Amino acid sequence: MKRVFPAQALEAREIGIARNEHCVVAQGERREMRAVQFVDMPWLLQPDHPAVAMYAQSQPKKPLGYDLLRFYALGIDAQRISQQLLTEGEPLRQPMDGVSGRLTRINAHTLMREALPAVYQDDGNAVVLTPP
Repeated sequence: MKRVFPAQALEAREIGIARNEHCVVAQGERREMRAVQFVDMPWLLQPDHPAVAMYAQSQPKKPLGYDLLRFYALGIDAQRISQQLLTEGEPLRQPMDGVSGRLTRINAHTLMREALPAVYQDDGNAVVLTPP
């Protein structure tokens, strides 16, 4: 299986031009992408996850692209972290399941976000991979 990570430039299959494979995966060329592994946010991969389902995902008149949806999810998590900072004085004492991924505090100035590993199946649907 080929592993693909966001922002990792790979050669395009059709014309051999380097491009961001992550964008190709997200923009619906799914049947051609079967068995490709990638990482993304629970906001896009698991809309029924409790951390995601608590936020309404309204349908705007003009559909948002995947980049804006990811940016929106990062904003939700940033708001949750800032609320903790205001109320508790110290964010992420414990790891948090955010809408952008699992958030963990590394030190006083560093937070880590872990995205979900997933793979496209033969039918074109993405399935979240569980760790071994």
